[in-house]
Amino acid sequence: SWVNRVKPFMDSYHAPYKPKHRYWPGLLLVLRFILLLVFAFNPKHDPSVNLLAILVGTGILQLWAWVSGGVYRNWCLDALEGSFALNLIILAAATFFVKLVEATYHIKLTRNQLQVGYTSVSIALATFFSILAFRLADVTGIAQYLKMKCTTLKVAIRNLQKAEAEPRSPTGSLPDRLNNPEEFELSCHPPQEHATAETKVDEA
Repeated sequence: SWVNRVKPFMDSYHAPYKPKHRYWPGLLLVLRFILLLVFAFNPKHDPSVNLLAILVGTGILQLWAWVSGGVYRNWCLDALEGSFALNLIILAAATFFVKLVEATYHIKLTRNQLQVGYTSVSIALATFFSILAFRLADVTGIAQYLKMKCTTLKVAIRNLQKAEAEPRSPTGSLPDRLNNPEEFELSCHPPQEHATAETKVDEA
């Protein structure tokens, strides 16, 4: 039936979320629809109103996600979405501040506004390329290889620390024997044994 054909498409949206937060894609769609209405019916097409709507809407949504303890099954997805939302909030807040200063003091801060936009876009692109590099490393097997090497290195370091923590054997290692032959002889033949041997000779 047509339901079975639509199910994989719906699962791709609902599977990453926790069972109690499967409404999240619909809530994001509602937020976009509200922002679209604000932009369409904005009196005098004031950009400050649009920026304030983005700032308030995105901030409330992310605050709800944080209070709910995360909406995704994997915390990495929560952190990723939160980073993009924080980037958008900072961009909207900085641009709103620039517009407010321009309207209050009647000065042009076009250069500052461009710097804010370039910084935000650069952060978003850097995050995107990082995700792309991670996925390529995962698909090609490089990530598994690096993980195996890191595990081997951790085990080797742990064994080395364990070996250093263990007390040395009474016979000592070869470098100790070569550097301190007298101490090695004393450790192998304690003075009590020498005294006992000399007493026996005298008695005989």
